[in-house]
Amino acid sequence: MPGPTHVLRAPAGPEALGPVHDLLAELWAGEPGIGEPARLRFETAVAEIAANIAEHAAASGARVLELRLRGLPDRVEAVFEDDGGPVAPGPGGWPPDDAERGRGLELVRAAVDALSYERDGGRNRWVVVLGR
Repeated sequence: MPGPTHVLRAPAGPEALGPVHDLLAELWAGEPGIGEPARLRFETAVAEIAANIAEHAAASGARVLELRLRGLPDRVEAVFEDDGGPVAPGPGGWPPDDAERGRGLELVRAAVDALSYERDGGRNRWVVVLGR
């Protein structure tokens, strides 16, 4: 049976990062069966997407970040939405060794079982999934 959905609605900027971590703590309080390694992988992915939204979406005009976290029988998932400009996540793959940026989404992809992005109307939607 799915647990409750934990919801955050915050300004789409760096000030949202602390509340994102608080929301993760709420999720884990109701999910005692998920071990520390899985939690760290999921938290790393969620924190990276949140940081990207705080930096890039806010710079493209995003005003609001919404995050929904939930535990389901077979997975935990995070759904981010923001009202910033469209994102071009790229084809994937690690950047060259001398690149100073561009590893965040690859880190997310490596940490979780699924990462998806879609543009729906005037909103960006990122979905992060980690199986149990």
